[in-house]
Amino acid sequence: MVDGTARKSLNRAFALYWLPVIVWAALIFSLSSMSEPPRPEPVTRLPAWSTWAHWAEFFVLGALLYRAFQGPGGSSPGAMTGRTEGIARADTIEIGLAPGSQAARQPSDDARPPKNVPRQPTPEPMVPATACFLSVLSGAVYAATDEFHQYFVPQRQADPFDWLVDVSGIIVGVAAMLVWNHWCNKT
Repeated sequence: MVDGTARKSLNRAFALYWLPVIVWAALIFSLSSMSEPPRPEPVTRLPAWSTWAHWAEFFVLGALLYRAFQGPGGSSPGAMTGRTEGIARADTIEIGLAPGSQAARQPSDDARPPKNVPRQPTPEPMVPATACFLSVLSGAVYAATDEFHQYFVPQRQADPFDWLVDVSGIIVGVAAMLVWNHWCNKT
């Protein structure tokens, strides 16, 4: 059974990491459901704009998937390495007797865990290679279902080339997140 604190933490993690993936996938689905998706006038004059639009949609999806699979702490500085430089807290305070003696050392109030609140372990971020693999795999499967879905939409078609464009966008989106994480965690 999950206690209230853990449930709140799970809900927050879901909202921060997986809800953006779901919302973006729903946007892709809704655009794929249209026979004529919106075409911004300046963009339609560019060669192969539709291909670039597919690529950009799935670039964002790949980045969001990687971020979600990494989970809490995956893209913040120090999270992947567990570094805590600059964080100092006194675990004990000394009171009136001889300084340094065992009898004089008492735990400080801020060092004690709150009563009746179990400590929640901080989830470790997923290994980057595993997060990459799962992101690309799940994104490629979603791209395949998107192409299959377009087969049933009037004036649209399922195109294997579009699937390859989608997967390349996912791969570059995941790679961009890897570079971002490396840059954020660089000392």
